[in-house]
Amino acid sequence: MVAQPSEEDPLAGLDEIEVVETLREDAVAGRLQNGNAEPGSCRLVDDAPTQVWPRRGVAAIVSTGEGFALAGYAKQDAGEEVFAVSLRSGEPPSPVLREELDLPAVEERMAPPGLSVFDSGHVGFAIVDGGSNARFAHVSLSAEPATWVDLGGRADRRFSPALVMREGNHFVAYTESSEPNAEGMTSMRIRLFGLEPTGRATARHLVVGPGGGATAATALEDHFYIIDPREGLSPVLKLVPNVGDFEIEPLGAVANLADPAQIAAVSTDTTPLIAYVAMGSGATTAVGLVAPGAGDPPQPIVPGQAYGRLRVAAARHGEARVFAAERAGEGGTAQTPRNVIVRVRTADGTLSNPLELDVPGEAHHLGGIAVFEGTFAVSIGSEDGIFVRYVRCAP
Repeated sequence: MVAQPSEEDPLAGLDEIEVVETLREDAVAGRLQNGNAEPGSCRLVDDAPTQVWPRRGVAAIVSTGEGFALAGYAKQDAGEEVFAVSLRSGEPPSPVLREELDLPAVEERMAPPGLSVFDSGHVGFAIVDGGSNARFAHVSLSAEPATWVDLGGRADRRFSPALVMREGNHFVAYTESSEPNAEGMTSMRIRLFGLEPTGRATARHLVVGPGGGATAATALEDHFYIIDPREGLSPVLKLVPNVGDFEIEPLGAVANLADPAQIAAVSTDTTPLIAYVAMGSGATTAVGLVAPGAGDPPQPIVPGQAYGRLRVAAARHGEARVFAAERAGEGGTAQTPRNVIVRVRTADGTLSNPLELDVPGEAHHLGGIAVFEGTFAVSIGSEDGIFVRYVRCAP
């Protein structure tokens, strides 16, 4: 249920227009600057971060055709809220949804909600609450109330749901984890749902790879990529959803996958590029880039120099394939604050020097990356709120 405004929480009840306008007026938006990046580089094109939410959390981001939309989780005292905003470059955000979760997550969120575009005025929004229940809503960016559809339980909060549009339906893929067996081991598989904008379910599928597992779905255009996690080499699978059934195509494998797995995909003229979080040398965590099945060794987006979880996201504009990733300083531990960098894959197939994206706060968490009219927007969370930085990149 949508919360109502109060003196204790003036952000509650965003269906009230005066509350929406107050948040918009208080937001700080960075001004965009003219100019493009030099070939083989990325450059900031805002003069300051744009704050899209005033509390700490993590948010996904997509391009809507008129700008961007973000959807996220944020901490609120002992509770947790979900929210969505629309955003145009160089302008303050326009809040469109806010709800308190009846079952908040206790841990700090690392994985944002799932988000996809239906049209310029609507998005699909998928969340996992603190009780591991997956839910979906078709959300109007004009701040109309949302109706949630329950998808199922045992959704693993370590993974973001992934969403695509296909055949006029939203398709939601999320990781479901089993109860631990006698040895304490769990199995993971993908739950795949097709939903009309009304919320009526048109497809329900259980997806596993050839090894009996599947996890870490990521969206690219109108299909997904998933991982069949194993020790050593983990197969990468293309998952094409349909109302009646689904298709799986093996692409190759990635080595030394981190646990929990996390991948991002970007298209090329041939094989897609898969960015993935891996175990580096000495049990450090790294972020690699590979074209599965092509036979080339992975490229390091973030070399293995610290310990603990990392995240990666990817987006493409023309020939510019851009990767955003978390990194920590050399020798850092799981508790070492992360920062967020972006790199573009250059015309000769190498990666540009990393560009660090600064926002207020010390510990930075990557939410996602999206592109509109050649400008990439990167969502970053910290203890001071959730922010967007704008960059342009040239291969």
